[in-house]
Amino acid sequence: MTANDSPVSTTIRAERFRRPGPTRGLIASMYGCVAVSAVFLIYALAFSSYWALFAMSIAMVLSCVPWTILRISIDSKDTKPLSSLDEYEAQTLDQWRRKAFKLSTSLLFVGGFATLLTGNWFLGGGITGIIGTKFLLGVGYYLLFSYFISATLPAVGYALTFNQNSEN
Repeated sequence: MTANDSPVSTTIRAERFRRPGPTRGLIASMYGCVAVSAVFLIYALAFSSYWALFAMSIAMVLSCVPWTILRISIDSKDTKPLSSLDEYEAQTLDQWRRKAFKLSTSLLFVGGFATLLTGNWFLGGGITGIIGTKFLLGVGYYLLFSYFISATLPAVGYALTFNQNSEN
């Protein structure tokens, strides 16, 4: 038996998530965990709280559970080449990839511009010590959240489009 001859099928288990209700639930719980994680991050940076950073990390890891289930429910088609999908699937996925790219570049521009402006303040001696460290942590986490939100859009869009009731 090879690694590809898995005795447990994820297709059968994923069937119950291929409906609009469970799909929306997975998406809401995934982005909900990210939002909770962001709240803990803001608290951690504002009050120098290590427990809040730990809670933020747990919330971020928990967001990976619905994300993984969502990707299993769409058979990871969000990462497949467009040539391996039918025309409507390819068109839908391409549309969501373009939206994700636009969001990613916009968030990167905003983050880069804010960092550039604040970096000039660093050079002038306006920010030092612990405040500078918090700023750099905040920038790093901003980029992490930006990536997580924009990178998940193609799978979310594909799931919202194709995880419909079988009667439709």
